[in-house]
Amino acid sequence: MFKFVIAGTVAAFAAAKKHPIRHELVSELKGSVSWEVHEPETNPLRHMSREELLNLVGTNIDFEYNVATTNESSTPVGALPTNFDPRDGSKFPAKCIHPVRDQQQCGSCWAFGATEALSDRFCIAGKDVILAPQDPVSCDTNNYGCDGGYLNYVW
Repeated sequence: MFKFVIAGTVAAFAAAKKHPIRHELVSELKGSVSWEVHEPETNPLRHMSREELLNLVGTNIDFEYNVATTNESSTPVGALPTNFDPRDGSKFPAKCIHPVRDQQQCGSCWAFGATEALSDRFCIAGKDVILAPQDPVSCDTNNYGCDGGYLNYVW
């Protein structure tokens, strides 16, 4: 849930000059999302400046990387389910739902996203492991540690 608080709060208003944790945003989000929205007074990120919040969003996009050059086949958009809730256990084993982790003051969402996705794939295949985002943050020389990173490079 905390990951969604950061992503939903910061990414939606990254270009705006206003602080993203404000009543106007809370009101807008409450009517359009299924996750719990904190009031500005109870938001665990309320004490951070706009710049500090933006530093937490560390995923970079490499527009030069052409996904179509890989040998993977793609799934047509029409073949994807219209919704998916991994908590129901019908398509995603319940044991694969791991606790939400906090990246603290580090812009390492790229490492958390990559390790969580790979952990999920291992779990679905029958081996429940929790991979450490600290490994790519500290050891991936193609990325920038707490200063951000590229998902396609960490893969």
